[in-house]
Amino acid sequence: MQKIFNIRASQPVSLESFIDNVLKHPTCEFCAYRAECEEDMGFDILETLGEYTCACYDNSIEGLTCIYRKKYAIGT
Repeated sequence: MQKIFNIRASQPVSLESFIDNVLKHPTCEFCAYRAECEEDMGFDILETLGEYTCACYDNSIEGLTCIYRKKYAIGT
């Protein structure tokens, strides 16, 4: 149980706050399709497009939860 508390305490932002922030300010950085797009287009999307997103942007709760876990290295 202490390990769970330590992991939660070490996270800079909660999952709920992360999802709320991304939904308010969507960017390609938090898109589930980012790697596929960059591979198809041949350039770094964030470097080239900045804060813009496209119609294929995935802002599903499941997608954002996976990105959150990868970003903060939380085990499932």
